[in-house]
Amino acid sequence: MNDPVPSAGTDSLRELVRDQQRKSRRTRLVLFVILPVVLLVGGVAFWLISKQTAEREIREAWSNTSACLVGAPLADKERASLRFRAVQLAAAQTERDKGDAWPGRCADVVAALFEKLRQHGRETEGGDEGLGKRAEQLALELRKSEAMPDLSATIDGLYEAAKDLPTEAVTSTAPAPDVAPNLDTMPESSRISPLQYTLDRLTGTPMVDTEVHVLLHDTRIDKAAILCTFTAEGKDRCKKLGGELQQGKSGLRLSGTTDPGASPLVFAGRNGEDGIYRSDTGQKVTAMRAHSGFVAKNGYVALVGMANDDEGGFELVQQRAPGAPLEKRTIEPNAFTPKASAIHRREILWDRLIIQTVDEAVDDEAPHLHELGLPATEDQKPVSIAPLNWVNASIYGCRTSDTLIARVGDERGFLTFRKDDKWSTPVPVDYFLRAMTCDRGELVFTGFGGEQMRCTAAGCQEARGAGPTFAPFKTREGTIADLNGKVLVVMQTEKGGVRFRWDAPKVLDRAGQDRLLFDDLVKDNAVQKDSTVLGMMLLGRGRFAVALMTTPKGVYALRFGADGKPTPATIEMK
Repeated sequence: MNDPVPSAGTDSLRELVRDQQRKSRRTRLVLFVILPVVLLVGGVAFWLISKQTAEREIREAWSNTSACLVGAPLADKERASLRFRAVQLAAAQTERDKGDAWPGRCADVVAALFEKLRQHGRETEGGDEGLGKRAEQLALELRKSEAMPDLSATIDGLYEAAKDLPTEAVTSTAPAPDVAPNLDTMPESSRISPLQYTLDRLTGTPMVDTEVHVLLHDTRIDKAAILCTFTAEGKDRCKKLGGELQQGKSGLRLSGTTDPGASPLVFAGRNGEDGIYRSDTGQKVTAMRAHSGFVAKNGYVALVGMANDDEGGFELVQQRAPGAPLEKRTIEPNAFTPKASAIHRREILWDRLIIQTVDEAVDDEAPHLHELGLPATEDQKPVSIAPLNWVNASIYGCRTSDTLIARVGDERGFLTFRKDDKWSTPVPVDYFLRAMTCDRGELVFTGFGGEQMRCTAAGCQEARGAGPTFAPFKTREGTIADLNGKVLVVMQTEKGGVRFRWDAPKVLDRAGQDRLLFDDLVKDNAVQKDSTVLGMMLLGRGRFAVALMTTPKGVYALRFGADGKPTPATIEMK
């Protein structure tokens, strides 16, 4: 008996069922295994891409912000607020007339940084000290119109919050910073003393010659006095005085005139009544109330005393060399030709003793100017310079390499020039300006309005000045001098540092020509609220000038050369 043959329909059905089961298993695999994995991987990839996009966009926004605020990326450990101030000082001049002036134009750039942080949900990170809050705060402050705002704390806070963000080098949209010395960067070689002296404890020689001598002395700070000499060649030197001057004497000051290369005389007490000393050795010459003195390079010293009586007779004291005996001689009115009844003034101007006499026997008192060459012998007589229509007026001196100039009078008076052993006819001057220098045979007077009067033996020529401007900064106090035929002005300003300008008198009001000399708001690697310059003095000598500054870290010196360029002094301490 044969078995029955299975029908084709039954096998197809079973195969169909098995195929459906396989498809169902594949669907479940896709739905519950593969698809979740794909979605997870896709989500992670999307998250990574989004995060990278956010980081890139925030990094770019931060780089643009930094480029606008401080320019090139900061150096390692460079403080953002200091760079920002340096850019501020430059922008105040270069961008003052621009409609989108810096730093105001950075407000939108900083706001864009905040917006990127907000778009990516990161504006609240870090709370009040986070980058978002700092950026929002700075953007608001930059939109204010205040001139030279102090944003130091906000700027440093912003950069602290962004310290983990790399700063890419992008095109700078900030002005180039204005770099000048400050109290942290002034070289030690420019510091005369680390002690804080006041300006009234710093004295110079009253007459103007080719060198600058200054004396620092305050027994409350240091018993030792410091003498500094600045020369046209830049051979600047300072030393503490020795000998008896080390013993804490009070009332020390420089006086008289000094030959180039010699060390000036130091007077102790009232006009030297407690002693007159050689500053190079500290050796005492004598003790007397002296009106003036002179020391030559070979060691010769001359001193003239106060008037002995109503007729004005006085004593001339000479010492030919250090340690030599004193030679004393009394000079009376009867020693003069033309005849004199009284001596009104006496002053030693280097190797010339200048004396003004009058003759009360005539109606106009016949004022006359005389000289006595030094060193003087016992029988040497004063020689007439010229009649001088001026009575009882102070005598001042200025000397160049080949010319000696005597000025008689305080507010107005006469000038006479000595060259090739001859004195010129007196030149009348209706008014004297405050600052006096001499160079190239000229005596130059400079006023605080920038005006100048240049005088020679032929007469005086006046140059009208335009008052020096330092806009947009407010000025505080300044000083002025002639330097190589132009006017040098050094001015302390509010927030703008110590600034200077060197130009012809008539263009001193030209805007934007001043330059930064010293940033007085930087100390201890931070921007300060108050100036670090406590006092300032400018001493001009024709071809060079010296600016002295008293600060909390001591007394510093800067030099101006004949080209008008300033540099910190290089002082040899002895």
